[in-house]
This record gives sequence, C-alpha cells and structure tokens, in this order.
Amino acid sequence: MVRFSTGPATRTSRSARRPPPNYFSRRVQFQVGFRVFLFMTVLMLMVEARKPENWEWMWKLERHNPTQGRDSVPPSEGPTNGPASGGAAIDTRATEEVAEAASPPSQPLVSAAASPPPLDWRQTSGDRSVDVAVLHGWSSVWDRLPGPQRILLRDGLRRQRRGELASPHDADVWGRLLAELKRQWDAYQQDAAATLTRAPAALTPDQHREARAALAALEVRWRRELEALAAANESTPVAVEPAAVLESLQQVLDQRAWQAVEDNTVLRSADHEAWLRGWERVDALSPATASAAAQRVTFLQLFSQPDAYRGRLVQVSGTARHGYTAVSRDPHGLGHDYHVLWLRPSDGSNAPIVVYVREVPAGFPPLPVRGTGQDGVELREEVVVTGVFFKRWLYASRDGLRMAPLVLGHVTRWTRVEPAAATPTARPIGPWRATGLVLAAAALGCAGALLMTRSSRRLPRAAQRLAPAPTRLPEFASNDVQPAVGARLSQLAEEQRDET
Repeated sequence: MVRFSTGPATRTSRSARRPPPNYFSRRVQFQVGFRVFLFMTVLMLMVEARKPENWEWMWKLERHNPTQGRDSVPPSEGPTNGPASGGAAIDTRATEEVAEAASPPSQPLVSAAASPPPLDWRQTSGDRSVDVAVLHGWSSVWDRLPGPQRILLRDGLRRQRRGELASPHDADVWGRLLAELKRQWDAYQQDAAATLTRAPAALTPDQHREARAALAALEVRWRRELEALAAANESTPVAVEPAAVLESLQQVLDQRAWQAVEDNTVLRSADHEAWLRGWERVDALSPATASAAAQRVTFLQLFSQPDAYRGRLVQVSGTARHGYTAVSRDPHGLGHDYHVLWLRPSDGSNAPIVVYVREVPAGFPPLPVRGTGQDGVELREEVVVTGVFFKRWLYASRDGLRMAPLVLGHVTRWTRVEPAAATPTARPIGPWRATGLVLAAAALGCAGALLMTRSSRRLPRAAQRLAPAPTRLPEFASNDVQPAVGARLSQLAEEQRDET
C-alpha cells in the first residue's frame, strides 16, 4: 500500500514548492520597476557614449592639466609625445635654467650683435682652415656694418638668390657700401695678422705656416667677392663665375646666421638674421620644389635633435588646432605679417608643432589678428607644411613655460573638412545634461512604480490572497476500506437471491 510521508519537508522539496512572487504586492512592484529603470538607464548611456561629440568637454580639461600643457595664451596640444609616435614620453616643460620671465614677441627684432672674439689660429689648421677664417671674418665684418648698409647688402644678395634682376641702387649708395666693406675687411685682416704675430708661442711651426696660408687665401677670396658684389648691382644678369662666388658668400652668411640661433629661448634679436634668411630660402622655392626636396620629420625628431635639422627643409603634417595672425614688429620694414598655426602632429605626438606661414590657402578659415582680448580661433584643418626648421622655441602656456619645434614655411596641402549639411549636428550631451537625463529617467521609473502600486489597491482583497499550500495529505488505511467493501458485496448477494 502506498503511503504519503507526513514528516517535515526537506530543503530541496521546500524550494521546489516555493510560491511565485505576488506581483500585486507593493514591494515586488517596486523591485521590478527599479530594475527596469536601471536597465533603461544603462541602454541610454551606452547610446550616448558612442557619440564622439559627447567627449568634446575632455579637450577643455586638458588646458588645465599640468601634464597635458596647452599652448601659449590659447592653443597647444600637450607636452608629451604619445605612444603612437613610437618614442618615449617627452616633457616639454622648460627647466629653471632656461626659463625666462619675458613673454615672447611675435618675431625677432633687429639688434646689432656683438663682434665675435678674436680668431683662434689653432682652429685654422687642416683642410678647412680657409673656411674657418672666412666664416670668422664675415661674422666680424657683418656685425660692424651700420644698419642701413646691412639692409642694403641683404637686399642685393636676396635678389641674387631668387634669380631676380637687380633694380640698381644709386651708384653712390652702392659704392659707399662697397667702400665700407673694403674698409672693414682691411681692418679685420690687419687685426688677424697682428694677432698671429703676437702669439707665435701658442702655435707650432706647422700651425703658424697654415695660418699664414689661410690669411693669404682669405685676401684672395675677399677680392673675388668684392668684384662679384660690384657686378650684383648691375641691371644685367650676373655672369656664371660671379654668381657662383655670391652663392658661396650666401652660404657663409647663412651659416653665420644659424650659428647665432639658440634653442630653448624666445625669439631673440640675435635670431633676426637667421629669421630673414630662413624666409629667403622658403620664398625662393616653389611649393612643388620644396615638397620634393624636403625631408618628412616627426615631432620627436625636431624636438630631440634641433641642431641636426636647423636651417634644413623639412615637412610636417597634422591638424591645425589653433591659429591667429601676428603683426610684424620689424622697425626696418623688412618683416611681414605672419599666420601662426599650432599643429597637432599626425604621428600621434601629444605636443604641438608651431608653424609660421606667409599665406594660407584660399577658403581657409580667417585668422584674426592676435591682440588684446583676441587670442585666435580654434581650428580643425588637416594641413601639410613644408619649410625650414628654425629652433626649439620657448613659449608661455597656461601652466608655465614650455618648448615646441618652430617651422617657417608654406601650407603645401590642405584638406578641407566639409560640414555635413544633410544631417543636423548632434548637440553634445555634456556632464550637466547627462545628469539631468538620469534624474528624469529616475523620476519616470518612480512614477511608474507608484502607479502600479496604486492600481493594485483597487483589486478585491480575496483576489490578493492565495490559498495556503497543503502541508499534510490524508492517510488511507486498509482497515477502513475492508468493512465497506464487505457490506456492499453482501448487499449485492441478497439482491441476486431475491431475483432468482
């Protein structure tokens, strides 16, 4: 006989018979509503997080982050070289040794440089003895020239470098220039000879002989340069031989100017000659020629090895993030107004490259003049700039003094970023708007839970109660069943006998 157990239920059977939740209960309704609210909030945040415009506010935080220094009074893209460039992080903050309190001017000002020290004749030994003497001699003569005559000589050499016919100056003006050059050179050679005579003990016999030979070669070379300079003022093209002499003189003056440039400084008056000669080289080349001859470089190369790239044609690319126009402060009128672009390099470096350009392409966003209350405009333009590397420049940022590579050149390629006119621009959500959306969703979820709770009160109390689950089943004993079955069988037998 089958018997049903009436003992206490086990843990497994008790959990199997656990009743379902009462969805008309206030507590259960609140739990369900809160879980639905959390699920919908997560979905909404996932959708908003996929939109790039919602992360624009992070760029503004970089301006106040000391480890992500922004550029001088408006721009910059940070001080470190990111991992995408393949190099270690670079800190562009200026050390205490190179920090200067003065704000940098827009471009160098003209100032007469101090004359170089007397020539050390021990440096004139070897194959480059004449080159060392020529460089030292022209440095001394150039620095002693009066300002107007220096400008006159620079203008004549610039025309020759660009292949332009000279517009002859007054013969007396040019003649006085040549006479002054001859006087300065004669004085320099006399001083050099006297220095050589006064210090014979410091030189070996071989060095003394080589110094004498260099001094004689210096005299011959100067006579040839004087004849070539006289021919440069004529309105007819310069012959091949004088043109080669003038080109050699240009290289000497270029070398002299670039040696005066000092890294980790603002734009100084001593940089002015290199500044002008750098622009002469940039203007002498067409954009196509410059792009073919330039070397593509990265931020890491320019920042880490400024001496190796100074005065060389380079090409940099990136996104122009900020720009303005700098007005020339050259008192002699030799300078021009420049457009300054702060590039975020395309190699992944998180530090700016500053470029000065004379002109921007047609259709480029207008760049306001930088002045009181106007620091420029934010940009998003992909550009390629080809020009001459100047130096590692010291500039003032919002979090202190920093350094960046400075390039003078042309915008050789510009990719216009057309705004999408068909689709409206999505408004960035921003931190305050996101907080408002979350609070609105929370209020909506709470209102729904409250509505469900109130609706459950209208149901009858009987419908809300459930019958308790049975805990015991009745037992069926065999002794109770047998008498009833026997009595029924007797009754059936009596009925059968009556019928028969």
